[in-house]
Amino acid sequence: MKKWIIPIIILVVLIVVGACAVVYVMFPEEKEKGKYDDITSWEDDYNSVKLEEVTELEVGMNVYFGSYEQDRDKENGKEPIIWRVLAIEDGKALLLSEYVLDQIDYHSVKENVTWETSDLRKWLNGEFYNDSFNVDEKDRIIEAELDNPENDFSGASGGEKTSDFCFVLSMKEIEEYLNTTWVSQEYAVCSYCGYEVYNKGKLAAPITAYANYREAVYLKGTSKCRHIRYMGFWWTRTPGATQKQVVYVRGDGRIIEKGDDVHFSSAAVRPAIWIRIN
Repeated sequence: MKKWIIPIIILVVLIVVGACAVVYVMFPEEKEKGKYDDITSWEDDYNSVKLEEVTELEVGMNVYFGSYEQDRDKENGKEPIIWRVLAIEDGKALLLSEYVLDQIDYHSVKENVTWETSDLRKWLNGEFYNDSFNVDEKDRIIEAELDNPENDFSGASGGEKTSDFCFVLSMKEIEEYLNTTWVSQEYAVCSYCGYEVYNKGKLAAPITAYANYREAVYLKGTSKCRHIRYMGFWWTRTPGATQKQVVYVRGDGRIIEKGDDVHFSSAAVRPAIWIRIN
């Protein structure tokens, strides 16, 4: 091989590597491709059915209602949101998203804040509500009167009652509708991955590919352990140790009652809504 060929080869390699580095920095979407390999099938996930096709709702049923970007491919449109029916009472039903849908901080700055004054509440009842539901769907969503209880351990006040179309659960609602208490959080060690799975996994929820791109916090688990794979951390609306913290649920289903700072990206969004039963 001629001596002058080697420097040319080295130069070409350096140019290619440099170009790749520029793409990595300038186009963040490209550097995330392939990171999340647990893309779900939006056709039959959770054996869900369209809400408008349901003749009789039942607790525990999964339904499609509304839509939100979830597979991170905006060219194919938004995906239907999968909800779990948590409760049915007085002609209405409480729905909880089966997925952690997006990474939104509870509040933008570290200060005393309640659900009433939080940035997350504004986002859910503004951008999320308007982006996720059409006119007919909005007509079914109830503007619910919500209590915002204090933290039973710290005594931190949850603030005034609010009226919301979209919200995140309070600890009282988790206790009531998911039968999970603060003081008795049972756990078991998974034989596959060794994680301690709390509360029989009832509170665990996977993140979407879009939420992963938005850097939602999750526990990755292992390929053999789907029940803990890509399970996200999600906010409640109950204050933590003080009003500068908020309670959240870990990917392993454990409730962190002292919470974390409201302006940290410690958790993400798992919405809830009340709807009218036709």
